[in-house]
Amino acid sequence: MKKAVVIGSGPAGLTAGIRLAEGGWDVTVLEQQAGPGGNLRSWTREGHTIDNCLHWLNGTREGSSLNRLWRSLGVLGDGVGVVRSPFFYRSHLAGSTLTMWRDPDRTEAELSEKSPRDARAVRRFFHAARTLAYGSPFARAAAVARWYRVSVGDFADSLYDRDLGVFFSDYLGREYATLGLLFAYSAFLSGDADLPAGGSPGVAERMAEKFAAAGGKLICSVRVTGIVVKNGRAEAVLTDRGDAFDADRVIAACDPHVTFSRLLPREYAPQALERTDHDPRTPRFSSLHAAFSLPSPFPPGAAWTNVIAGDKAKLPERTGGRVILRSFAHEPGFAPEGKTVLQAICFLSDADAGTWLARGADYAEKKAAFVESVEGAIKEAFPYSAPRAIDAWTPATYLRYTSADRGDYIGWLLPSGVIPPRLPERVKGLSNVSLASGWCRMPGGLPTAARSGARAAADILIRDPAPRSFPGVTPPGRGKSKKRRKFDLPS
Repeated sequence: MKKAVVIGSGPAGLTAGIRLAEGGWDVTVLEQQAGPGGNLRSWTREGHTIDNCLHWLNGTREGSSLNRLWRSLGVLGDGVGVVRSPFFYRSHLAGSTLTMWRDPDRTEAELSEKSPRDARAVRRFFHAARTLAYGSPFARAAAVARWYRVSVGDFADSLYDRDLGVFFSDYLGREYATLGLLFAYSAFLSGDADLPAGGSPGVAERMAEKFAAAGGKLICSVRVTGIVVKNGRAEAVLTDRGDAFDADRVIAACDPHVTFSRLLPREYAPQALERTDHDPRTPRFSSLHAAFSLPSPFPPGAAWTNVIAGDKAKLPERTGGRVILRSFAHEPGFAPEGKTVLQAICFLSDADAGTWLARGADYAEKKAAFVESVEGAIKEAFPYSAPRAIDAWTPATYLRYTSADRGDYIGWLLPSGVIPPRLPERVKGLSNVSLASGWCRMPGGLPTAARSGARAAADILIRDPAPRSFPGVTPPGRGKSKKRRKFDLPS
């Protein structure tokens, strides 16, 4: 039986592992953390579960191409509930509250009523959202072309009402492409961007179970230190335990910056990675987080995302003094009885993230000041909330646990006017090493990671087939032969 070693058990690594194991390979996945999931990991504090990853999951609408992929991986399917929030997010502003409802007509009417002078611009935005959600391929292409060069900041600045400008900027930030916001909201409108029950830990657990059921082996708490290369091939994967795992194929499903610094010489790095890293138009970014315990219900009901005002002087510059809050009241098992977990997020610029990577003498003081500022903002917005801080984490935390060299977990910021680069799944110069990562396609995320893992596995099975076929995705390469088609899934 042919052997494959997968480095990293995030969604990309587990997807590749599942596919190869189903294809008849002997697969070992190596993970440096104590459990599977990569950035899907969660942890507990004082009986509260902290969900590091999922804001929403693209692919929750039955019958969609991505939904079929998630079902084949065990992420969705029979017995897995889906939480559907009535709104995408809500902004609390001075004297008003604006909501991005699931009903676009309601949202458009409320925003136009608040600022009649902006009714035309608001109508254009929601027309594009409806088109991307329900329109024909031609209409969607036209909408993309129309909004391709418009940043969120550009759109916000075109509005007369300042509150509307803040509202549209609240979720992703001013630098982000308006298309990114439109795509996210249109997926939400169509029912294709909701939350699977159990959140990130549930997704990671179900994927790990699927991998184990296919015969794969998962080894955690082991750090890969290098890949032995000889004559253009990877011969073995080395770990900090002194083990050497021989492999016919190796899939690096970790951060590619780790792959091409710690595991392989930089000379093997794809040119697309080098270009994107040095392109000022595609900065990388991370975030600051804090978690709080609050008395339930806060609020009752479905998944809940609010954006509130904080102290500009005490929060990162990129936030504009705004704080994103996520409630987990829809997951009663995430907190002790009578309590709710509330998490705060402040996205950072690349430069801001860098200031958090060195754990100097003032690190703890800076983190405590951030938590205090967010706690004050929560109390001011919701006087009845009585928040109590239970944890906080920074880019240094991601560097420690995921080895991301800049503390990044999302990837690149997706600006306007830039065609997203794509990293090849095959590593040039090495005949048996592949990449699988959320970094393989901007802006990253779970769907990108899973599709990348599936493509890498499909490519291996087509070039070096095992005894039986499996459901995969269209692999890299030219055209589609009959042999290729049997591995196809929408990609």
